[in-house]
Amino acid sequence: MNNNDESLAIFEEINEELKKDKIYEFFRDNMKIITSILGAVLIGIIIYSNWYNHQLRKREDITNALLTVVQNPSSKNILLLEKLQESAPAELRPILMIMKSGKQLMLGNGETNENLKMLLNLCNKRGVDIIWKDLAMLIYTSYASDKSYDELIKMLEPLTQKKRPFRFSAMEMIAMIQSESGRNKEAVEYLEKIVKDKEAPKSMQERLSILLQYMKNEIKQEKVDNI
Repeated sequence: MNNNDESLAIFEEINEELKKDKIYEFFRDNMKIITSILGAVLIGIIIYSNWYNHQLRKREDITNALLTVVQNPSSKNILLLEKLQESAPAELRPILMIMKSGKQLMLGNGETNENLKMLLNLCNKRGVDIIWKDLAMLIYTSYASDKSYDELIKMLEPLTQKKRPFRFSAMEMIAMIQSESGRNKEAVEYLEKIVKDKEAPKSMQERLSILLQYMKNEIKQEKVDNI
């Protein structure tokens, strides 16, 4: 090793020692601040952990309460749903509103128009997950007796689009409305779409296949009768 290399090695060693001294001085001079920051971070972690566990227990309690309501369809549980709505996290309130309105409609409790209005408002509310909005619309159209067949179909048609969560249920409901209004040909077309779609639930396809065959036979018989 020549003198230049030795000098460079010495300078590098000195430089490293100076860096270590500066780091030591920095920690020594700012020990209180560093300790305070670490303490604040630790306290923050503890607070967040407690808050998270509290939220988790809260969600578990709400889930258990919801299961009780679903499994026991009594009018008393409407009061439970109202209490849950007050304490539930924001993302769960739409489904609670749907359950409350739907249960009141099924049990015949409360004002029908008011319950339907709540569902319709939910369908048009911004920031609500498409699952809750479409579910609310399905329940709404099931009970909206003041709407014409064409109005109900128009409201349901957007729900039949490719990526909508309840598109097959919406298509089935449209088929039932078409059939009820005497438009069996249009009803059959919707049922065929469901039966032929590979993404449709198998149990639904099997059930609607029987109905589809029955309706086709009815249409054939009508043609024979009209000859």
